Amino acid sequence: MNNSDKKKFSDFLNSGKFNEARLLLLPIYNKNRDDYEINYHFGLLYRASGQIEYAKHFLKRAVEINSDDTLARYSLGIVYQLEGNFQKSVQLLKKVLEIDPLFYSGYNSLGLTFKKNNKHKPALENYLLAQSTYIKKIILDLNKHPESIENIKFVPANSKSSYWYETIIGNLRHIAALDGMENIDMPTPEAVESMLKDRKLETYPWEDIGKNRFINFLVFDLVYNKLISDTFYCTICFNIGNLLIELEKYEDAKKWLNESIEFIPADYEYSEPFKALDFIESLE
Repeated sequence: MNNSDKKKFSDFLNSGKFNEARLLLLPIYNKNRDDYEINYHFGLLYRASGQIEYAKHFLKRAVEINSDDTLARYSLGIVYQLEGNFQKSVQLLKKVLEIDPLFYSGYNSLGLTFKKNNKHKPALENYLLAQSTYIKKIILDLNKHPESIENIKFVPANSKSSYWYETIIGNLRHIAALDGMENIDMPTPEAVESMLKDRKLETYPWEDIGKNRFINFLVFDLVYNKLISDTFYCTICFNIGNLLIELEKYEDAKKWLNESIEFIPADYEYSEPFKALDFIESLE
């Protein structure tokens, strides 16, 4: 499939035009039924249209064609989750994370699968892994693709919570440890918040970690702006908070729900964390 066909397919799927999507894929499929991408996209189509058995057929075929694949295997895991086969879903999602430990959506979906199966402890563990892995991937991608910094649209940071900050610190500690620097002084949350407000680019005391590392306060600004420009972070924070409500850990839940609210993108309507906070207040 070329990029133009992929764009058309995505537009059809998002607008619920499933027959148009099928007609787009069919002639390509008839030319090469052993093509990974066409089988994968047919799987996505039938998953979206609720035709579970067809979805499984095409996604299984895509995985057979590319055994190192993560996308089709991940989608197949979601299909099994939707039909209530939690054991098979967990098996597939764990394999995805074995292939790609930075596949943060895999942790989120694994958490949801456990939650649906009333296994709250592993659900919470995987939701937390989704949150931390997402931030870790942002840091690694910025390090690997510094040119992407130019595409970040900065907004003033006004942090009311600390989970995102603590996660960045944890990842930077890990990076520093890999470079043989175990004992390093980390900036305080207050210092980070002050920097974000004042737009200062002061360097960290561990500036020798490596020339390719993001080792100044800029990393916090970059990550903050990445988090607030995407819907995944506010969603995973809500998932964590919502699960904590079920566990009756209301104070912890409120912290995660407030974190979710802080990182809702400006153009995204997302009322769930507000409703969850209202529910907690109704209990008090």
